[in-house]
Amino acid sequence: MRGTIIRDCGTGIVIGALTWCVGFIRGSFIVGSKMAFFSGASMIAPLAGAYGGITALLSMHIIRVSLMCTPDSLLSWSHIALAYHIPTVCAGVYWAWIGSGKYYTWWSVRIGMALLPLCCMMLFSCDPIGSQAWQYTLFWLIPAASALIPHKHLLFHAYASTFIAHAVGSVLWVWTHTMPPTLWLGLIPVVMIERTAIALGMVCSMVCIERGICYLSRIYAFSHYIVSSLAS
Repeated sequence: MRGTIIRDCGTGIVIGALTWCVGFIRGSFIVGSKMAFFSGASMIAPLAGAYGGITALLSMHIIRVSLMCTPDSLLSWSHIALAYHIPTVCAGVYWAWIGSGKYYTWWSVRIGMALLPLCCMMLFSCDPIGSQAWQYTLFWLIPAASALIPHKHLLFHAYASTFIAHAVGSVLWVWTHTMPPTLWLGLIPVVMIERTAIALGMVCSMVCIERGICYLSRIYAFSHYIVSSLAS
């Protein structure tokens, strides 16, 4: 048990390091903000849930938030960092519970995961501005369907994960920022392109990680063979 926890925490740290590296690949700013922006981290960070479960996910994000907290920014940036990472944590939880297949037959987990984007649709539509742009929330039916319909399609899981992050982030945004309904509706085609890019990035990242693990295991097996041969 202790070994599993240590291994999962190590996985979270490794993926956290990868997230930090690709975080320098920055895209466009989030509409309505001059500080928050999309980056390559959106493609890597949720995968901590796929490879190390909730333990890896939490360890990675605790470290990420802790590193952003300084004495001068404790009352501001720490709260911003925590709120900013909540969507990514939720996307990682999807990978840990649904995308990884560990709880493939647990309908209670699948229904609970499906309720998250559906609740986001309700919360978004309850906002006075969000209620005038309810069509924007139709994207979030994708993760709900992915959670309820058993499948092993990697790209579909990636879409579901990134749209969960999108749903949670949009709810936080609509309740804390003022944007006209027309702007929300105008973002619909942009969201489709943006989330497709992130989903494809997730799939490519997983392929690279799987191949990297395969190569490392071969190197380890070969080195172990060499050491054993020399020892004998």
